Amino acid sequence: MKPSVELNIKKLRVFTQLASRGNVNAAADALFLTQSAVSRSLKSLEEDIGCPLFIRSSRGMVLTDVGAILQRRTARAFAYLGHSEDEIRRLPSAQGVVRARSGYAGRLAQRHITIVPQIGDHRSETSAARTLGISQPAVNAALRDLEQSMDEALFARTSRGMVPTLAGEIVIRAFKLYASEVRHIESDLAQREGETRGSLVVGCLPLSGAGMLAAVAGRFSQRYPDIRLAVVEAQYDALLTGLICGEIDLIVGTLLPTPNPQVLQRAMVSDHLVAVVRAGHPLTQQTGLAVGALEKAQWIVPFRRTSTHNTFEKAMLKAGLSTPHGAIETNSVATARAVLLQSDRVSILPRSQVAFDVASGSLSILPVDLSGAELTLGVATRSDAEPTVGQLSFVEMLAQDHDRPT
Repeated sequence: MKPSVELNIKKLRVFTQLASRGNVNAAADALFLTQSAVSRSLKSLEEDIGCPLFIRSSRGMVLTDVGAILQRRTARAFAYLGHSEDEIRRLPSAQGVVRARSGYAGRLAQRHITIVPQIGDHRSETSAARTLGISQPAVNAALRDLEQSMDEALFARTSRGMVPTLAGEIVIRAFKLYASEVRHIESDLAQREGETRGSLVVGCLPLSGAGMLAAVAGRFSQRYPDIRLAVVEAQYDALLTGLICGEIDLIVGTLLPTPNPQVLQRAMVSDHLVAVVRAGHPLTQQTGLAVGALEKAQWIVPFRRTSTHNTFEKAMLKAGLSTPHGAIETNSVATARAVLLQSDRVSILPRSQVAFDVASGSLSILPVDLSGAELTLGVATRSDAEPTVGQLSFVEMLAQDHDRPT
């Protein structure tokens, strides 16, 4: 399969019918298409893939090895669309009465799959059009076509922009999960040829993920140059949304004590929050430094309502100290480091994140006991995901690098 080829949903729909029925006539009847249209669609898909998908005989059509690989991934993709139909069907009407809604998955076009999630992300048809490089009327027409087909409003127009309805949220999630499965077809087919290609999107938690990724990302890209590796740094809630929708393949960083039920966590390394200052800071000159000496310090702390900030607060309370007043809040290690180097502030950061700066002599760790400030780092993945070879390799490389406490 050529890396630049985008597999069209209409072609994949024809393929799935042929795979399940083994006969052009039966597939054509199920899809309300002519036999010639089905044959043309299959020929075009085989050209996209680069090899035959069926062995044709007098007994019907049997999947080739490549066809079987494609069928397994497309079955997962279309299953997400089918689940969304069931979810929407269970939504109550405005009168509180559940009404049956006709299925829409069989009528979807590629433009729907592409455009609707962009509207949801940008909360604007104009911004979605700009991102996709098409006209705003084309975006509006695609949305209007889908809403009429479903007899459902997918967005509410508000002062905050276009906000997805409950049905809209279900559709957007399904479209993104469908697109994620199709995205991984390239990797699945390459594996059969003994190659490793495709894409990998890694979510990185700002205060704890970068330290884990630093060495692995470079080695991974050298070992697998044909995998397009993208690292997205954001807060956990944003990364979790991307993970559950299939836009992000895995999240690296601090694990939660109680994860989302749709998430699997793999613990890899124990870390610890430490109090950090610039080299030569006045506090580094004190002997027998006690935790109490930190109460009057000016601080740089993680954002509130994050797991790292919660851990820090627990450690301070355990030491009998209050949360610092007038602290600078940031989840950016780069920002915290820059402020530290140019001030007498104290920051709280995972030990793994400052190891290089401490070794180089630019930062110092204060010798104070912050018991209770332990962190468990690792990887979070979607529980129902079928990982590609690239994803599995990346996780194993992380595990090899972080198989002992920091």
